[in-house]
Amino acid sequence: MFGLGLLINFLLLLNTVTAVSKPCSSISRRIEWREMSDAAKNRFLDAILCLRSTPSLQYPSDGNDNRWNDFVRLHYSMSSRIHNTDLFLPWHRAFLGLYERTLRDTCQYVDPFPYWDWSVDSQAPDLSPIWDWFGGNGKVSTGCISAGIKSSKLQDITAIFPQPHCVKRAWSKYSDGGTPLGSYYSPATIQYILNSVGYRNFRVNLESYAHNVVHQAIGGDMADPSQSVNDPIFFMHHANVDRIWWQWQQKSSGNLVAYYGSTTTQYSFGVIDSRRFTIAEMMNTQKNELLSLCHTYSNSVAPQSPSGVLSKRALYERKLSLLAKRDAVEEVPTFTVQEIKKLPDAIIELYNMTTPDNGDRDSLNGLRHPNPLKVSHLLKWGYTKSQIKKILEGQEKINNFIDFINTLPVPNVGSMGTLLAGEESGWRPVSEVEATGDQNLQSALVIAGTSSEGMLKLNF
Repeated sequence: MFGLGLLINFLLLLNTVTAVSKPCSSISRRIEWREMSDAAKNRFLDAILCLRSTPSLQYPSDGNDNRWNDFVRLHYSMSSRIHNTDLFLPWHRAFLGLYERTLRDTCQYVDPFPYWDWSVDSQAPDLSPIWDWFGGNGKVSTGCISAGIKSSKLQDITAIFPQPHCVKRAWSKYSDGGTPLGSYYSPATIQYILNSVGYRNFRVNLESYAHNVVHQAIGGDMADPSQSVNDPIFFMHHANVDRIWWQWQQKSSGNLVAYYGSTTTQYSFGVIDSRRFTIAEMMNTQKNELLSLCHTYSNSVAPQSPSGVLSKRALYERKLSLLAKRDAVEEVPTFTVQEIKKLPDAIIELYNMTTPDNGDRDSLNGLRHPNPLKVSHLLKWGYTKSQIKKILEGQEKINNFIDFINTLPVPNVGSMGTLLAGEESGWRPVSEVEATGDQNLQSALVIAGTSSEGMLKLNF
């Protein structure tokens, strides 16, 4: 049923037929899970269960099959072509669009389409409120998804590929056997990736590091590219990956159309959805209603704004102004590499900043290194030994960047890493001004921490 012959049904290369297009009648906004009301969250979970109880389009006569499995098969049939290739980002954008259309058309889902910004949970991802709704780690006895605090709707859900089983999770522990899930990529390290130059560099850095860490850490079905779609958290994760691509695209007009390879080949999802699309059409999220490309993304949520804290007059007078002279609240702050690099070594010694252990939940003194990628995981996802060697080397460069952030002192706070970790404040929506200010700050940190050593050159 899941043979490679399905590729013919799911992938059509049609160079002579014009793709279907319809201008957007309105632009929606995809929002972070925490921005949704509890009622909307319940409706979203109900839509997921609806797909899992709706007959399959691929195998409608099989009473054990369903629409969710159509998505599992589709992703499996394309796995080797859409991972560790430049097709990774545009194909998954189209896949997300198909998923959203199906939720709305088949299951009458009407609320905003959500994403999970795991970067804001990066310092303690096992404590993320997402698990209150999507269920937690796999049960000790079975590995099956456990009930969430707010909902048990996804508890013990089952899958039929590669054979009938309950959908499993096996949260990975840090290398020292400590707290499950270790750490993910923080907003500052995502900015590190967003500063990548060129589509190939950006795609490799996003897919190989931040994307892979989440799959590996959640474990179970999510850790296997052939069956990761079995876990509903898959789409929440990839909506965030797409959001990060969207952010990179917004940085310049060149980024908006940047790709490495042909953008005119047409693809289709076969019997699931015969509408054809090209890579070029996937570049803009606000141009094609028929492909569910009529949306932007929210600013996500953040702790107390780092730019807001650092703009306080007291810090400016201490000659630690990473912000430009910012007198008006609505003025977008800017930063210079020189201001960051002039921080005195004496203050670093005074605060004695170090990088906390990945699994440490007690220290508030800085950002943690992301959970280390395992060679076994990367091999499963199709990376060659030479690529793995470069990924592991790049991982060390990212860790060095985090160490750099953790040595930048901020009086009355500790280090810049402590400020960016934001563990002492709740998460909340941020304004456009705050979001821009924080991104400027993080971008300046990236430039300061990488310009001399070329840490951003992580590509293969």
